[in-house]
Amino acid sequence: MSIISSLQGGEKVKHRVLKVMSYIIGLIFLLTLISSSTAAVVWSDNFDDGNYNGWTVATGDWRVTDGYLESYYVDTALARMWHPSTVVEGTWSFDVHFETTSETLEADYMFMVNGSEGPDDYYGYGLRLSGSSFYFVRQSGGFNTLVSLAFTIVEDIVDTWTHVDITRNSASEFNVFFNETSSEAEPVLSVTDTTYDYSERFVVNAIGIGICMVDNITVNDQILITPPEPTPTTTTPTETPSETPTTGDGTPPPIDSTLLIVGGGVAAVVIIGAVVCLKRR
Repeated sequence: MSIISSLQGGEKVKHRVLKVMSYIIGLIFLLTLISSSTAAVVWSDNFDDGNYNGWTVATGDWRVTDGYLESYYVDTALARMWHPSTVVEGTWSFDVHFETTSETLEADYMFMVNGSEGPDDYYGYGLRLSGSSFYFVRQSGGFNTLVSLAFTIVEDIVDTWTHVDITRNSASEFNVFFNETSSEAEPVLSVTDTTYDYSERFVVNAIGIGICMVDNITVNDQILITPPEPTPTTTTPTETPSETPTTGDGTPPPIDSTLLIVGGGVAAVVIIGAVVCLKRR
């Protein structure tokens, strides 16, 4: 009897171990899917709390009005403030509103820059808004070192809120999107520049007399928008299509929610099946 009892006790322990292991495997599978489908937000600010805590005002006058940040002219034609930001690969997203009541008003959104000891010295990249023109710019020190690497004219963004997404991969390929929320979209600006690969700040400049507004800033360490790949073409009917190049750094778009649901169902079936089999034994 003692031998039989020992064997039965061993079987019970074995069943408990298998049961716990099935739970652990299912949980690990679910956590893997969730972590793969969720990009990491490094920092964000939608100004709904009515203040700009975490920002440093370098010059000019700033205030939070109706849940967005704005500069307003008092006694200086230059307003600047910045937020700590070290992301160099990922996605920078924000909403901008640019009023054209003054032809001298311009706004800079330096999303990836390093600041030196001087108040006007920055090294990095940003977007400049001037009227209906958007410029992708690089600054290499003082303010007069700002140069345009690419630009576009978009008439329908004047005097209205515009959503901006900027992506950068490990090859220093930048893509700029306007008013896009899908995982595949045509960029309005594309630039490759390897001059800088570090960042300390996200800087907003308002230059001239007028109001520069920004809202819903989100800085993410993953690329959330990937331009579509070019369609493969053939030179003659007998030739095979040319190899389709990869886009960006090859980072796939966020995992589809359907996969998450199916994966969760599979994990649940695995767990339930293991429990039923153990009970039958």
